[in-house]
Amino acid sequence: MDCDRVFFALTRGPFPTGHPTDTLVQAHLEACPSCSQIAEALRPATETFHEAISPAEGRDLPGYWHAGPTHSQAYRRVAAAAIAAPPVRRLQPHRRPSPLSPAQQRKAYRLVWQLLSASAVLAVVGLFLAWAAHF
Repeated sequence: MDCDRVFFALTRGPFPTGHPTDTLVQAHLEACPSCSQIAEALRPATETFHEAISPAEGRDLPGYWHAGPTHSQAYRRVAAAAIAAPPVRRLQPHRRPSPLSPAQQRKAYRLVWQLLSASAVLAVVGLFLAWAAHF
């Protein structure tokens, strides 16, 4: 069972549903920390139900009703899994050696700046001529 299917199972209605795939979803939730976090976030806050809706109405809403660990236990489990995960190896940028010598690079940069400067001057002159022709 993959994470997308587990997310769909958790959000399509109350879980567990009694469907045969419930055991696969539960096994995935026990193995996948990110899906466990989603399931815990979907766990209804039953202590505040009386403020919004009746328990009968709340039972039909999407939620994770498995009688698993409490929020704090689940948080500790996910935090421990995150700490135990191997560190992410940062990729170093790959710099390809330039086929130009440093002197050729300076000359190329100078040429680019000269072309940009000439383009800017031509644009200003063109705008001035258009403005002057207007008056």
